[in-house]
Amino acid sequence: MKSLILILALSFFTITSAQDFTKDTIQLNNVDIKRSKKRVVSTKLSSFCSYICDLRSEHVTLVDKLPEGFLKSVSFKFNSRGMGMGDYKHYQTTTVEILFYEVNANNTPGERINHSPAVLKVDKDFHGKMVIDVSKLNIKNQGKIFIGLRRVNPANIKKYDFVVDGICGPKEEYTSYFRANDSGKWYRDKSMPGLKMTVKLEQL
Repeated sequence: MKSLILILALSFFTITSAQDFTKDTIQLNNVDIKRSKKRVVSTKLSSFCSYICDLRSEHVTLVDKLPEGFLKSVSFKFNSRGMGMGDYKHYQTTTVEILFYEVNANNTPGERINHSPAVLKVDKDFHGKMVIDVSKLNIKNQGKIFIGLRRVNPANIKKYDFVVDGICGPKEEYTSYFRANDSGKWYRDKSMPGLKMTVKLEQL
């Protein structure tokens, strides 16, 4: 009889302990693991002085000091009000498109990178730095990329009716090309080493 009572007591203790253990157990359901934000890096193409680029055609500049990643923004300086540009009444509201090209083995512009049109309008009264968000275009930089501008429907162009700040100084540090139209031949721009710009990307 005593043995039966002892067995029943032990069984009750075991069941009670198991129930308490279940209550003390923390269960994790639908756990969200947040990924860390990608690192944003940038490079600035500049020099100690500026060159006024009278944008009449298509100009692109080589950007080769960034790691692989997706472009986040590009900024240019439009319609400078310094450097001898005393009369600003000749500036006209202008529509331009930002362009991206692959880089050939000899550092010349390659195939154009396809994406949705990236067109912006610069008002005739605007002057200074304009930051252009290009993150939605999903442009991937493989380590080298040509970035530039072209005028959209450049009819009745007058001299210096729209300008972009360019780089002067050491010509060997930067590489730029221009051409008259989409199917024209590229020419090395020997008078202006590059367009002034700041490029940001999210590093892979």
